[in-house]
Amino acid sequence: MNGGRIFLMIAVALGLFWLARRDPGVLSNPDNIARLVVLLGFLSLFVFAWGRNRRSRGEGGRSGAFMALVWVGIFGALMLGYNLVTGSRAARDAAEFARVSGMEDPGAGARQLTLARGRDGHFHVEAQVNGMPLRMMVDTGASSIALPYEDAEALGISTGRLAYIVEVRTANGVTRAAPVILDSLTLGPITMRDLRATVAQPGALETPLLGQGALNRLQGYHVQGDRMILTGR
Repeated sequence: MNGGRIFLMIAVALGLFWLARRDPGVLSNPDNIARLVVLLGFLSLFVFAWGRNRRSRGEGGRSGAFMALVWVGIFGALMLGYNLVTGSRAARDAAEFARVSGMEDPGAGARQLTLARGRDGHFHVEAQVNGMPLRMMVDTGASSIALPYEDAEALGISTGRLAYIVEVRTANGVTRAAPVILDSLTLGPITMRDLRATVAQPGALETPLLGQGALNRLQGYHVQGDRMILTGR
């Protein structure tokens, strides 16, 4: 084995060592292992073609075919190496995004509810508030759960004792709502208790809103196309 081949093998080994130290997850991914095997195959092809080319030149023979193999090996190794590094980086970035946005893998046995986008472009959920059914619209821009006055009456909330002291900004301007505490809110398999909510003044709100007061109590929620997935704690 000549010095050039030894140098190339050492360079490959150092490159793999650097990659593993830079991102330890590279060698734990089966897809990355497959890429590494193919990458080593291309490098072996390059070493073989290089050696044959040197012998052919020493014997005065033509080396065009072997040079073609050399270039195939070089470009193949570069493409796979780039794919390996960028693919690992993309997976790492996706995992970090999932962590900070509450989209982490909830694990086995997690309570999840998937909602389909309605014709109006919004997500609606058949909820149970204080044990009674109520269809709500998910509003990620709302700061809390908001109930129309009429729905609050139907749920058994004592509307006669409400104090409209909470300032609420809406598309129609600033209005006031009354703070209440909901005993329970059930969304499919997910149940939350003792949630802050507001009750709108009569005629001020038509649709119950599921806002951040409830969404923040979840482990996470995210939208995939026309689906919203809620994950309970």
